[in-house]
Amino acid sequence: MMKVILLYPLVCLVVLRICSAAGVRGSHKKWDADKPIRYSFDKDVIPSAKDSIVAALERFERDTCLEFKEGKSSGNHIFFTSKKSECYSARVGFRGGRHIVSVHPYCYGGYPLLSQALYQLGKVLGMVETHSRPDRDDHISVNKSNVLVRFRSLFSKVRWSDYADEGVGFDRNSIMIFEQRFLSRNGKKTFAMKNSAVSRPAASKWLSKSDVKLLNRMYDCPAKAEKGRFIFRLKRARNWPARARVKVTAVDSKGKRHVKQMTVKRDPNTPRFFGYKFDFGKGRFQYFRVAVLNNDIANPQQIFLEQLYTISEGDTYFLLCQAPGSCNTNLRFKTEFKPLPGGGSRCDPNPCKNGGECKVAGGSSYTCKCLAGFYRQNCELMWGELIVTAVRGQNLDHDDSDDVLDRRVNIPDPYVQVTATNFNNTEVVRKSRVERNNANPDWKGERLYLGMSSWQEIEVKVLDFESDPGNVHEHLVPRRRFHRTPSYGESTILLCGSNPGCTRFVEIKLSFKPVAPPPICPVGFTGFNCDIPFGVLDVKIFKGVGLPNDSGNPLNPFVVITAKNERCLQFSKETSTKFGTTNPVWDESFQFGKETWTSVAINVMAEDVLGDGDIQVLPTQEFFIKPVPEFKIVFRRRVCISPRNCTQYVEIEISYKERLQPDVVSDQLYACA
Repeated sequence: MMKVILLYPLVCLVVLRICSAAGVRGSHKKWDADKPIRYSFDKDVIPSAKDSIVAALERFERDTCLEFKEGKSSGNHIFFTSKKSECYSARVGFRGGRHIVSVHPYCYGGYPLLSQALYQLGKVLGMVETHSRPDRDDHISVNKSNVLVRFRSLFSKVRWSDYADEGVGFDRNSIMIFEQRFLSRNGKKTFAMKNSAVSRPAASKWLSKSDVKLLNRMYDCPAKAEKGRFIFRLKRARNWPARARVKVTAVDSKGKRHVKQMTVKRDPNTPRFFGYKFDFGKGRFQYFRVAVLNNDIANPQQIFLEQLYTISEGDTYFLLCQAPGSCNTNLRFKTEFKPLPGGGSRCDPNPCKNGGECKVAGGSSYTCKCLAGFYRQNCELMWGELIVTAVRGQNLDHDDSDDVLDRRVNIPDPYVQVTATNFNNTEVVRKSRVERNNANPDWKGERLYLGMSSWQEIEVKVLDFESDPGNVHEHLVPRRRFHRTPSYGESTILLCGSNPGCTRFVEIKLSFKPVAPPPICPVGFTGFNCDIPFGVLDVKIFKGVGLPNDSGNPLNPFVVITAKNERCLQFSKETSTKFGTTNPVWDESFQFGKETWTSVAINVMAEDVLGDGDIQVLPTQEFFIKPVPEFKIVFRRRVCISPRNCTQYVEIEISYKERLQPDVVSDQLYACA
C-alpha cells in the first residue's frame, strides 16, 4: 500500500480536510493532565450558573482524560464568578495561578448558561474560537462592521505559531462557534458560513466529536490503537539549514510519548538522507508529531512548526513545507506501519467493555459478543427503555398572581418536564399533565415514556404552568440532573425544595430496563420491523396556474404545507402571499428536517380582502410516504382543482432523502385521528 500526501504545517489543504477549532501550541500553555484540575466558586455565583458549570465540567470529564476537583487552592486553579457586565475567561490556555472565569445569564444577549460554560472552559483548556483561526477566511466571512465596537478585537485572527489544529476537521457544532449574530450591534450577522448549505445552530450544549478529538490530542489522552511496528524515515530536503534537528514524537494508546530526534547536516544544499530513520519498535501508536528545530539546545527555535499526523497502515510519503504557499524549503519523509501478523493482538487487551467477549474475525478485525443490555462495536453503550413516572407533590406553594388567567396567590399549576439526552446528543422531552390550582398534586402514576436508547443524561424539572405565553414557567423545586448513564432497575426519587427536612417535594420514579437493541435497518428505514421511513424532508412550491376565483375580488393566494410524522405530530409552514394574481410564482423551499415522516398535505389558500377569514382555493391533497423500498426520493406533482381537471393547479416538489436510522426507538403505538 502506498500513499502520497502533501502537507503544510501552517495551512490545511482543501483536498484533505477543512480546518476547525484549534488549540494552543506548546506544553507550557496546557494544564497538567496527570492530576486533577482544581476549581472553586466565588460566593456571588448564582445557583443556575453554578449548576451549568458543574454540568459542563462533567461533560469534559466524560469525553476526555481530564479530571476536575472542587476545592480552595492557592496554586493553579480555575475561579468561577458571575458578573452581569463581564463574561469572560481571563486567559486562553494555562498560564499559572488563578484563572478567572465569569458566567452570567445576561451575557452575550442571554446566551444559554450551559453553552457559555462549555465555551469558557474550552478557552481555559486552550481551545481558540473558530472565528479567530488564521485560516478562518477559507470557511467563514467576518463582517466587523456589524460587531459591537468594543468587541471587534475578538474577531482578530490569531497566528499559527501560537495555535495548532491537531489534524481536526471543521465542525459547525463545535462549542467554540457562536451563533452567527454573536455580539452584533444591529441584529445582522457578524459572520456567515461560506458554504451556504451549512448553518450554525443557536448554541452548543455538548462537546462535538471534533472538540473531543482536539482536546484528547492536545492532552495526549489514552485511546484505542492498532498494534504494529512503526518506523519513520527521512528521505530528502530542499534548502536545508546548515544544522537542524528533526524531532519525532509518537503517542501510544496509553498517552505515553516516545521521542526520538537527531541532528541532520546540510550536505550538499539538497541532501538525500540515507540511513536516517527512527524505529519506534512494536506498540499501539495513535499518531505522531514532527518538528524541525535549530541545533541550539539551550534556546531551541522551530524552523518548521510541529505538526500532527495520524498513522496509516503500509507505506505513506509526506512532503512538509516550511511556509504556506511556498515549498522552497521542505522536508520529505516516509512512515511505515506494519500490523502484527495473525490479528490475534486485536483481542489483547480485550477491547470489549462491560463483560463483552472478544473474537478475532480474521486479519486485524474483531467482533464483540455483548451481554444483555449493551451494544455497539465494543459493548460500550447501555441500551434500555427509559420511563419516568410522576407520582405526587407536596407543599408546592407558589405566588401565581402574575398569571393573567389565574391570579390565585400561592396556588400553583404544577407539571413535570423530563428531558433525556442520549449518546448522540439527541434530546427527547416529555411533559406530564398540568395539575390546576393544586399545591399538593397527585399525578396518579402518570408514565412519561422516553423510548429506548443509550441514555447519557436525564434532567427533571417541576414547573408552574403559566396561561400567558409571555410569562416564564418558574421552578417549584430545584431541577435535578443525572449526568451519568443510569443503572438498570427502578428507583424512587424525591426532588426536594430548598427548605430543610424535605417537607416540600415532588416524588418521581425512574425505570431503566435492558432491552435488545433494534435491528440494523436498510438506510432510510427504522423501527423494530424496519417499516418506518426515516429521512430529511424538503418541499418546494413553484407556481400556480389559473387558480379559481369566484369572489370577483383580487386573489391573494398562499400555500400551507403540513408534514406529519409517525407519532402523529404535525408541523406546518406557509409560503408568502402573492397579492392580486391567479398565476402566482413562489419558487420557495421549506426544510422540515430529519424525522420519521409519513405524509405531506398541501392546502392552497387565499387571504380574504374583507377580513372574514382565509378561503380555500384548491382541494387539500395529501401525499403519503409509503414504507416500501421503492418509494421515490424526489418527485414533482401538481395539486389540481379535481382529479380529472388539471388546467388549474399549483406545482410542487417533494424531496425525501434517506438517512441512517435514528438513535432513539419507540415501541409506543399511535392512532392518528
